[in-house]
Amino acid sequence: MPGLDIGSIIVEPDYEALIPTLRFKIQVINRSPNEPITHGLLSCNVYLSTKGKDIWIGKFATVLPVADDRPLPQMCEVVERFTLAVDVNNAISEYLKVLEGEDLTFKLFFEVAYQYEYYSGGVRYSRFSTTFSNGSTTLAKVATLPIDKWKRLLSTYYRNLTWIAISKETYLLLKERVEKEGLTLDEIIRRALIERR
Repeated sequence: MPGLDIGSIIVEPDYEALIPTLRFKIQVINRSPNEPITHGLLSCNVYLSTKGKDIWIGKFATVLPVADDRPLPQMCEVVERFTLAVDVNNAISEYLKVLEGEDLTFKLFFEVAYQYEYYSGGVRYSRFSTTFSNGSTTLAKVATLPIDKWKRLLSTYYRNLTWIAISKETYLLLKERVEKEGLTLDEIIRRALIERR
């Protein structure tokens, strides 16, 4: 009987990465230790859960650290790094601007494909499965990151930048001035503010 399951998940900033990155530490469990897992692929869709909605922000896949000579008899930890692009950080800022004291809540929807072994009549057999130990093909888990850790992550990488939302019409007007005057967006906005003093 397939026994793969997902246990606890810890999410934390990865300050050693070149761009803003989260590190998910995922506990992978074999609930049928007498049927060791010898090969496996774990994939996950990551959602930001806020204001009663789950917003998809990306996906990752990872090979389980097992092999024929190193099967998973009971438990292992998988560490997956998940990068946050500027657009993702901007969107998170927009959704969380009124939730200053709350954690970032991530919903992770896992799928799996793996091979496990079992013995019958003294003979070893191998089988392939795409189900978890509860019989489902998808497993949902929740992981939280304190918002102060996320802000520190952003301030580490974007020390002199902030994001604002503007309408498409305003952006097109700014772009027109950029092309006409040969300045950057930042310079155009700063000049307009100085002129109005």
